[in-house]
Amino acid sequence: NDAGDNIVYNLLPPEKQNKKQDRRFEDAFPHEVYTGEEVDLWIAVLLTDGPSPFGADVAKLLEDDAKSAAPVAFEVDAATGELKPAYVDVSLTGKGFDVVGASTKRLTVWPDGRLEKRRFVVRAATPGAHQIIVEITQDGALLKEFTIAAQAFAPQTRPAGLLNLSLKIATFSLSFSFAGGAGV
Repeated sequence: NDAGDNIVYNLLPPEKQNKKQDRRFEDAFPHEVYTGEEVDLWIAVLLTDGPSPFGADVAKLLEDDAKSAAPVAFEVDAATGELKPAYVDVSLTGKGFDVVGASTKRLTVWPDGRLEKRRFVVRAATPGAHQIIVEITQDGALLKEFTIAAQAFAPQTRPAGLLNLSLKIATFSLSFSFAGGAGV
């Protein structure tokens, strides 16, 4: 036997290693809107103990929601051992609201906890109490689901000066744990 006959080449890539970390999601949307108007809905991802990008009163309003963490998986770079940015998909479904433009957007989750946010545009179709369902997924797996509620008014039924344009802000958290192996 030649020594070269016993060489085995592994052409498969090394197994991916993932590390999970907790993250919190927040949304910002008015409590009340007018039908037919396009309104911004913001979704942000941040560290579980990070300050809200939507105002200082968030911690008081959403104390219970902030305790619920959601895990996001970060791929570990095999060469450096550092975490790579992770990506989650945020999808909106309206019950009484129409999503103007893309109803699903990709949100980058940074290993260093850097804030990232995305803007969606929605429009209330009819007057009444309506909901927007937000689903956050990573690689097709559901990480978090929550509902945003708002009251829609026809423009002629409520004077502009009385419309409450304060934002309703909610937080949702993610948690991570260390795991090795492909598909984790």
